[in-house]
Amino acid sequence: MKILSYSPSVAAYACVFGEGGSRTYYDLTQDIVSCNVTRNVDTNSTFTITLANRKHKYNGLFSPMDAVTIFADKNGERTQLITGYMTNVTKFTLYEENFVVQGKDTLYRLQQLLFDPGLEG
Repeated sequence: MKILSYSPSVAAYACVFGEGGSRTYYDLTQDIVSCNVTRNVDTNSTFTITLANRKHKYNGLFSPMDAVTIFADKNGERTQLITGYMTNVTKFTLYEENFVVQGKDTLYRLQQLLFDPGLEG
């Protein structure tokens, strides 16, 4: 009996910002269980990535405002879907269960950190 299997056509990469401006990059592609990207026109776009957390690989690794980029692959051509920041991250799992990362696109950071509604233009 032959079994047909294939790799998911989604790739994701995370950048963790450390002390002193250091950056550490992680390839999340092999651990992706599911990925959902919602593109919005009039507000922030959002994403949710569910990762397999084998041997507690991701426990305590990520924190809010770490960067994520998600790509899709169609016919061998890679397309960037979204780049953004983590807003809600599972910090710790007791058992080897799925690890969820939620976030919003780069406009979210501009709204939260740089936009002052009190300014008059």
